[in-house]
Amino acid sequence: MPLMNDARSVPEAVSPVSPRRIARPVMLQGWYDLTALHWPYEAADVQARLPEGFVVDTFEESAWIGLIAFDMQRVRVPGMAARGRTSTFPETNVRTYIVDPRGRRGVWFLSLDVPRLVPV
Repeated sequence: MPLMNDARSVPEAVSPVSPRRIARPVMLQGWYDLTALHWPYEAADVQARLPEGFVVDTFEESAWIGLIAFDMQRVRVPGMAARGRTSTFPETNVRTYIVDPRGRRGVWFLSLDVPRLVPV
């Protein structure tokens, strides 16, 4: 399995626009006070921690690990009102960036810490 991205496994350009419209979202939320820190890692070391079929997404020949912390607010199901304290909470995650077996870029959570079970 390749460790570096090439034209066969990764879309050429990254766009801020979603490639497809989401017809029916399953959850709505707001992210506030976001902090994102990233460090480069050896691609082979990160690849060893991914499930078979997923390929680490690299930038400048490195895999990247992110530490992301933020407050989620007004987390709710579409059509329902946010429910006070249960819909507002902090989240911290440790992530890396991957390419799935279909060639789509995504995020792989190495750790996801949230004090509310239902949204997770």
